[in-house]
Amino acid sequence: MDNVQPLVSIIMPAYNAEATLEESIKSVLAQTLQDWELIIAVDAATDGTLAIALGWQNEDSRIRVIFEEVNQGVAGIRNLAMAQASGKYIAFLDSDDLWLPEKLSMQLSFMSESGARVCYSAYRRFDKQGPLNIVMPPDRVDYPRLLRGNVIGNLTGVVERSLVDGIWFERVGHEDYLFWLKVLARAGVAYRVPGNAPIAEYRVAENSLSANKVRNMRWQWHIYRKELELPLAQSLYFMASYVILAFYKRAGLRSLFFSVKPGGK
Repeated sequence: MDNVQPLVSIIMPAYNAEATLEESIKSVLAQTLQDWELIIAVDAATDGTLAIALGWQNEDSRIRVIFEEVNQGVAGIRNLAMAQASGKYIAFLDSDDLWLPEKLSMQLSFMSESGARVCYSAYRRFDKQGPLNIVMPPDRVDYPRLLRGNVIGNLTGVVERSLVDGIWFERVGHEDYLFWLKVLARAGVAYRVPGNAPIAEYRVAENSLSANKVRNMRWQWHIYRKELELPLAQSLYFMASYVILAFYKRAGLRSLFFSVKPGGK
């Protein structure tokens, strides 16, 4: 793939991920769509993460490793990787999450046929005991709807690289959410790839940041008031929507925004 622009640049931040990194890489290698580059951005890892990443870089010329000795945080290290992306599209996969083999081919085919510039999908949540549930986002989402709460799983998002020129991840806690808000402010609308089956798998870690509800609410409020500079009344309205959305998601109930289904095949 030297001197050839890949169709998709895959951004994979990795920090002390030796236990899961190889499985995530293999889920990229298993993609039926093979026209991609994988940029593994190792963020000051102190375990075997870098050695694993370099080993796979030696195995496949489509894999490229970036190493930062000083910790950048997930937002900063993603930005460094995105700055080196050369594909027509950008996709995101963390070093503990997984893709199903048809993931990229389904999304890129849909985007090519429909003209969509931003695409996402359903995904399955799992932990070390096994599947938890399937998160089914709406078939489309625009900027006003996304303000009520994030329905784009970052591991499922695919976006035209030209669309995110000048858009970066910010260190605000909910950096994924703010990133997709900025994308939709520019794109107008994003679409779920047709079909109800999940094509990605999100690993729920025991020490997951999402477990701290009070901290999450504080981060959300910061985005509304400081990053987006929304008026107080609007911020309160969207904050209430965010809390309701989070309740439905965790309770496994159907909402106006997405549905959550029991785990399984």
